[in-house]
Amino acid sequence: MKKVEVRIIRDDKKEFIIDNTVWAIPSDGLEGFDSIENDVSEENYYSGAGTRVTANRIKSKERTITARLMNPSINEIQRAVVVSFFNPEHKFSVYVTYQGRTRWCEGYQIGFSCPTGNVYKSIEITWTLLSNMPYMLSTDNFGQNIGELIPMFCFPFRSIVNYGGGVGVFKFAKEVLIENGGDTKTFFKCMIYATGEVENPKLIKGDKYVRIMDTMQENDAYVLDFESTPPTVKKNGVNAIGKLDRTSSLINMAIDVGGDIFGFDADSGSNNMRVEIYRYERYNGI
Repeated sequence: MKKVEVRIIRDDKKEFIIDNTVWAIPSDGLEGFDSIENDVSEENYYSGAGTRVTANRIKSKERTITARLMNPSINEIQRAVVVSFFNPEHKFSVYVTYQGRTRWCEGYQIGFSCPTGNVYKSIEITWTLLSNMPYMLSTDNFGQNIGELIPMFCFPFRSIVNYGGGVGVFKFAKEVLIENGGDTKTFFKCMIYATGEVENPKLIKGDKYVRIMDTMQENDAYVLDFESTPPTVKKNGVNAIGKLDRTSSLINMAIDVGGDIFGFDADSGSNNMRVEIYRYERYNGI
């Protein structure tokens, strides 16, 4: 039988596990994990029938978990545990395993209940999370190095010629497909590392790009975070949004369903760049 399991992690790394050992989820114990909701705005035409849609946006999502203690003899101990753990001052991440698939979301507590009642009956809790980013996410933060080394052959190798040959090739300033197997477009973080001097590095998506007007030295690192709202740019951990070329297209840096072609370049020193893209795939539900 496939079990339903939930792992709740607070922003201070404390965890609460519901895995049918101490706590269990009843058949109707998950609400709001199966879909997302949209909010459509409309206005009437000046004349004639129908309306004009002015906006269609994805709303934040409320998700509720109900759990029941399996052994009422430990009511007193576990009640103290849950009342302490579900503290609205914290942010929470929730990993749900359902029918063999695990996905997660995060947000803030907006409801918690552990009713008083018959002390000999197993206690039950009801907890509600508000996810301002409503999609369920993949558990893998997929990472890909655009400029990775592609092997051509490996050792031990015995050459049949009297001169050397290549053992690998770098994909410098080339195009790479970054895949997205989710249900909607997703955003990402791009990390640019310098192994030598790099002048004005650039991340490219199709005919759009983000260009940094700076000369990077060895061990310098830029992080372009398109997951945050608004996007951020940091050099060695310090805000560097002011170093962007004004023609950079921050709002166009998303990965469409299926995937997009990305590349990188620089005015000079592109062979000294290591560019990595990390992203979570987004799903409408679990």
